[in-house]
Amino acid sequence: MTPNFRSLLMIQIPGFVIPVAYFFAPAFVYFYSAFDYAQDNVRATLDTNFTDTSFVDTFEFIVVGGGSAGAVIANRLSLHHRVLLLEAGGDPTPLSYFPVTSPILLNLPSIDWQHSTTPQRNSSLGLIGRVGRFPRGKGLGGTSILNSMIYMRGNPRDYDNWATITGDKQWTYENLLPFFKKLEDYHGHFPNGSEHGFGGPIHVEKLRFAPASKVWLQSGKEMGYAVRDLNGHQLSSFAPMDVTMKVGTRFDTFRAYLQPILERKNLVIYRYAQVIKVHLDKRKHAYGVTYRRHGIEKFVRVQKEVILSGGSINTPHLLMLSGIGPIKHLHSKGIRCRLNLPVGQNLLDHLFTTVGPIVLNQKASILADRDVTVEGLTDFFEKGTGPLVSITGISGAAGIASTYSTDRNWPDIFYHFIGARIPQEILSTCRGSRRFLCRGHTGKTKE
Repeated sequence: MTPNFRSLLMIQIPGFVIPVAYFFAPAFVYFYSAFDYAQDNVRATLDTNFTDTSFVDTFEFIVVGGGSAGAVIANRLSLHHRVLLLEAGGDPTPLSYFPVTSPILLNLPSIDWQHSTTPQRNSSLGLIGRVGRFPRGKGLGGTSILNSMIYMRGNPRDYDNWATITGDKQWTYENLLPFFKKLEDYHGHFPNGSEHGFGGPIHVEKLRFAPASKVWLQSGKEMGYAVRDLNGHQLSSFAPMDVTMKVGTRFDTFRAYLQPILERKNLVIYRYAQVIKVHLDKRKHAYGVTYRRHGIEKFVRVQKEVILSGGSINTPHLLMLSGIGPIKHLHSKGIRCRLNLPVGQNLLDHLFTTVGPIVLNQKASILADRDVTVEGLTDFFEKGTGPLVSITGISGAAGIASTYSTDRNWPDIFYHFIGARIPQEILSTCRGSRRFLCRGHTGKTKE
């Protein structure tokens, strides 16, 4: 009897493979990162300017951090200026391009800074010591190589509020909208030319595996919420997912802004180069930075500006190491204060929690031990679809105004509908969950 080809594709991968994969993936990242580091070390050793400790190079601009912001800045500035990009990590690992691996890649020291909060008084009550993890990407692309690829601009009223607080009208949503459109190559659910752009560096598309999307959107309609674009003039509504992917693979800022220009003569990228100090002259203007790369400390001079784009944790950390921050805190760490400023204060981030479980009478979720089949692998590599495109089972989103909100169309609660079951084998390997504090400060001044 001739075997049925489709039935062969539906062969399930044995259940023990799933937890094994959760061990294999980190091991692969460690080996890949070690190999990448060794290659970069060889390149650095062959560069006589790098090994000559007396040689001081000069650039028009120095960009510290090649993440979600730094990659964009380095790309734009190097069109017309000589730019040095200093990044503490290396290139993204191949596993980062598989959306389903995003939760596995968190908290790995070679690609994640592994920040954590101080013990919290009013949140993180279910975590060990009430300490929450604060993943931040280490590598070209920054946290865009680790995150869940959910494309979300935010509410226009937030930008308008920032413009009011700062007294700078450039922060209004209408002034920023052309830049949002400029970065987009939009292929999502709401192709409206007045709200979205086409042909830009960042590829945005519909989430290609969202089995519970129809159920989610219908539930919103039953409660009186319309289906709208949450990346437009955001109102309280439900929406399908738009993601920063291309044909079902992660499309991070390295892939969008740096990979296409790696041979650009105006741009020099030093990987595994951690900046440890910004130098200020008597006028308190930055004139250079000191960085550590492969065990060697080097000073590099700047003609125009040093741009810090290390993120909400590492940028304040570097500022304080450079003597810019609260004078009392700096003196307590033995750091001379050059500028007494409230650096690191009023850190805001979104709190995350789970509501449920919710049981549905239909197949509308991803089950790793059921859905990860040979057919699923084939769908991913041939068509960019199937369970491997799943972002932890997320199928839909909603912005809702709570009773605390002063405006029904200024949502202050954001929902994700997650249709997933985590096998017990994986739960037994997890050491904790990820949670975020909602308000606090950074006080990290040790290297």
